[in-house]
Amino acid sequence: MEVAADSDAGVAEREAKRARQAAELMPRSVAVDRALGWLSAVYLGLCCVVLAPALSLLIPLMLLRLRKRELANASTGEGGSLTAIKALCARAVAAACGFGPDALAVPMIQRCSLTGPGVGGWLFTQFYWRSIVLGFRLTRRVYVDQLVAPFLQRMPFGEVTYMHARTCWLDDVVTGFAGALEGELGQLVILGAGYDTRGRRLTLPESVRCFEVDAPGTQAAKRALLEALGQGEGDVTYVSCDFATQRWIDVLHREGFDFGVPTLFVWEGVTMYLTPALVAETLRVVRQCAPGSRIAFDYLLHRWAFDPALQAKATRAREPWQFGLREGEQEPFVQQQGLAVLEHLRRDELLRRYLPRRADGESMGVLADFGGFVLAGRPG
Repeated sequence: MEVAADSDAGVAEREAKRARQAAELMPRSVAVDRALGWLSAVYLGLCCVVLAPALSLLIPLMLLRLRKRELANASTGEGGSLTAIKALCARAVAAACGFGPDALAVPMIQRCSLTGPGVGGWLFTQFYWRSIVLGFRLTRRVYVDQLVAPFLQRMPFGEVTYMHARTCWLDDVVTGFAGALEGELGQLVILGAGYDTRGRRLTLPESVRCFEVDAPGTQAAKRALLEALGQGEGDVTYVSCDFATQRWIDVLHREGFDFGVPTLFVWEGVTMYLTPALVAETLRVVRQCAPGSRIAFDYLLHRWAFDPALQAKATRAREPWQFGLREGEQEPFVQQQGLAVLEHLRRDELLRRYLPRRADGESMGVLADFGGFVLAGRPG
């Protein structure tokens, strides 16, 4: 019976990954795929013609609003982080296209604006993400990533490719951690949670307590959105923290975090916004936790994090990039904080594992050698 159960679980896992990679959605004929490529080029051009005028009006308004808020980091103020909404949008696109796991992102993005408050920004957002989904259904290509593909020497990734791979990997890490506990007590801490919904959409054992730690503005906006969707609070403990002025671990401890319970920290899309000292301090916190504790995070290579053009873009959004690792120093940096590297995924493995392939065997994903995803834990 145990063998049968294990076999069923293995089949279910393989089927889930196959659906996530959308193998059944991609054309099997190279000729058909090439024809769809030409159609995609036409569709991309049409979308650019429609979207460009709207962007020329909305982006200056968005930047003006951000300047008026006079905040070092937009995620602390009312309305929260626009970067978090951008990540939500990419997850919604992947889910609506049929290969992404975050189905809850779809109704969430339907109530959000990529450019801040206002009907104009909301209308633009709804046209934008739906146009990407329609483009995929017609051509089996994500046109916003297709637009980036010729410029991978200057841009690290297509937004949908990157967010989809990161979401899938972190889902795997979370479910793997929960399964390894075998019913024992555990904790899941999502740092800088943004619009993450793992505490709701993943089936976690009752023995695993979930915390979400985030800046006040973003967390308030997310909770209001989930309430409007009828999702309620769920089995999540929300911890509001201004990362610039408070030690997040102290705030978390006051809300019931137990250092004696094995913990997985999910640190998604955060390191690039922090100073190296804060990144190192966060990694060292894991060393203080119970045996079996781990942290999963993504990072950018130094050349991307401090690229002048990308720096300017992040700074305009009032969420400047401050951290990146040079090639060869990634694992030593983690080890210097007293942790062992358990997994370190780079571009080729991420594309192989999580992105659909076309009929000619090439990945649908658009990804440069941006950096990587790291799972680290206490040695021994």
